[in-house]
Amino acid sequence: MAGGIRAAWLAAIQGERMKRLGTILLYVVGALACAYLALFAYRMLTAPRLEPGDPIKIFRNPDAPKYS
Repeated sequence: MAGGIRAAWLAAIQGERMKRLGTILLYVVGALACAYLALFAYRMLTAPRLEPGDPIKIFRNPDAPKYS
């Protein structure tokens, strides 16, 4: 009988550990999502404005080989 009580107690402890791990993982995923949204908003607010007809600026190394 004592073995059954011990097994139930160990299962309860393991269940608590799994619940704690799940909570920690949920917080980590949420923090990553918030960081991604913050970086996205920063990028959208600080990006240069493109107007129709503006030339596209492509910077090229002058020493690069010409393939055409």
